[in-house]
Amino acid sequence: MLDIIARLEKEYDIKLDEFLKHYEQGVGRETMCDLLGTTTHKIRVYAASLGLRWAKKHREGDLILLKKKIDNSDVNNTDVVCELIDDLDLVSENLVKFHKKLVNCRDENTILRRQIRENARKEVSESRIINALKQELDEIEINVKQVVINYENNLVKGTTILALSDLHYGLKVESEDIGDLNEFNIEIANKRMSYIFDKILKNKIKTDRLIISLGGDLLDGLIHNSDLVADVPVTQAIVELVKSLNENIRKIEKNFGKIEVVIVSGNHERGKETPAIHKKGYDYTHLFSELFKSTLNDLSKVKVNYSINGFGLFMIGEEQFEDFYFHKIYGVVFHGDNQRSYKTHNLNEVLKVQEQVRQIYKVEPKLLLSGHTHTYSKSLLPNGGVALTTGSFCGTNAYSYVNGFVNTPPSQSILYYNNLGELVFEDLVVLDKVG
Repeated sequence: MLDIIARLEKEYDIKLDEFLKHYEQGVGRETMCDLLGTTTHKIRVYAASLGLRWAKKHREGDLILLKKKIDNSDVNNTDVVCELIDDLDLVSENLVKFHKKLVNCRDENTILRRQIRENARKEVSESRIINALKQELDEIEINVKQVVINYENNLVKGTTILALSDLHYGLKVESEDIGDLNEFNIEIANKRMSYIFDKILKNKIKTDRLIISLGGDLLDGLIHNSDLVADVPVTQAIVELVKSLNENIRKIEKNFGKIEVVIVSGNHERGKETPAIHKKGYDYTHLFSELFKSTLNDLSKVKVNYSINGFGLFMIGEEQFEDFYFHKIYGVVFHGDNQRSYKTHNLNEVLKVQEQVRQIYKVEPKLLLSGHTHTYSKSLLPNGGVALTTGSFCGTNAYSYVNGFVNTPPSQSILYYNNLGELVFEDLVVLDKVG
């Protein structure tokens, strides 16, 4: 035993007397490392070689056995020495193997993360090119459509639809956290909101009606622990959103005869991290809509409609028969989280939504506006209408970046319909350079 102690003291530079004094006093591993000026690995191997365990309930008994071994140390202890040396060698060998595996895992993780970032940048670049091409094609379509529109005092009898969704007011996105793909906060949100309303003012098409469709996730809310890293608390985010919308509506209201705001709720407005019951009428959207209405009481041309059933209906035009209008054309806005597999190109899901609207409102909509996915998409409906999912207002955030779904650049849509309910032009407003 004395040979073992001598070898251990020489190899690990730890004096037995000092070690046993601290061990007997109940000193923990980390503290003992500081007192003896050594590492956790060395102190653990040293104690194990002496047959000492760290749990306080074992220390007294292990100490007595060690002292007996030291007192009775003779040539018969050779077997014990050999066993301890073998155990020490095995531990050291296993530690080396583990360290190699750890290094390999770290290297593989670094390579994988680099590939994810490269793929994300590639997807975003491709999406920007596609969206830019779509916008150019739509602008060409304007020139053709505008020729056949009948103007009356520079005002077209028709409807402008501002499709806003997934605003996520209150969200804070730091660019360095998501590979410089995006940045977002209250200040940027307000700038983007003003920019979109300015686009309506600057467009050559002037209609007599404006629909502002608020398609859910207006707030970042509480889910995914969003409130822990938010730019502002949920209640302040509500106030900021109300102020922003109020100011911008007042900026453009003189340009329209009627303005209707249609509001539905999203999954981010619920009052809890996980929903106890599926009642969308009893969440933060309810509070927002009531506060929002109260700020517009002096504007008689502005109507606010909050739909607690998840589907907000609005009229976009009337089909004409000779000189009479006899059939109204409707659109509907919903968030999309109540149809988890909903995609604009999935005909079965589109037909399900149309059937739900028929059951609630007894009409067949020719415009389906949705959000939730943060990815812009559009397709034609069997009845000749359009299904459109808006992009997000906020853009890619840390949650989507970490979970591997990098969205298209932040964008919202402005649709222009003539009085027959026909889509004249869509303005896809890309927001990644705003703010």
